[in-house]
Amino acid sequence: MFIRTHLSAALALIAGSSLLACDKASQPSEAAAEEVSSRELPGDPVAAGATPFHYRINGPHASLNATSAQGAVYHEIQVGVYATGIDQALLDYIVFKCSLTTFDCVPVEGGFGLTSRNELSVTRDRITINTTTAGNPAFELWEGSGGPITLTWTQLSGWSHRSSMQTRYRDADGSSHSHGTFNTAPALAEGTVLGVRLDPGSGFAQMGTVKEGVVSISR
Repeated sequence: MFIRTHLSAALALIAGSSLLACDKASQPSEAAAEEVSSRELPGDPVAAGATPFHYRINGPHASLNATSAQGAVYHEIQVGVYATGIDQALLDYIVFKCSLTTFDCVPVEGGFGLTSRNELSVTRDRITINTTTAGNPAFELWEGSGGPITLTWTQLSGWSHRSSMQTRYRDADGSSHSHGTFNTAPALAEGTVLGVRLDPGSGFAQMGTVKEGVVSISR
């Protein structure tokens, strides 16, 4: 799906201008991102048959990269969650199953899509998502059959990071332009992802706020 491809590329390219500050100087749990206007997101001319798509992410976000060992295998897990507004949240995840002897990894679960905003609980220093991706028509499963995801991020002190980015992406299937700001801080994450238990401190986790606007055209 083009939107999923764009989002993965955009998150990987958050390398615009950035500022590293102490925790007290910038509270990443507060929405301090710059306003993103449609004037800042000019799209490519819409050709005949092309489908324009606009979306904004505005609110809390959390991400996790973790490893969990179970017997002769271990799992590599990546999860990202973003509040897109009052009533929806965007969830993106992938689970790899790996061998402890050969270290070969294959994706066994993966998906991208919207969940209900009431499945995301947010306080100043904590973000919890409690949802299932199985049977959700708004969720695209590109690997596996989906299932329950329950994760809690608890913010840690020490540092915070603010970054702004602007990206352009184009391929044979379409193009996109995005612009936004991120505020992040380290976090401790724990819970389960499709039956895989993640203990506190088992990976790298962060949380904060994001404000991003995207204009994309699929052909």
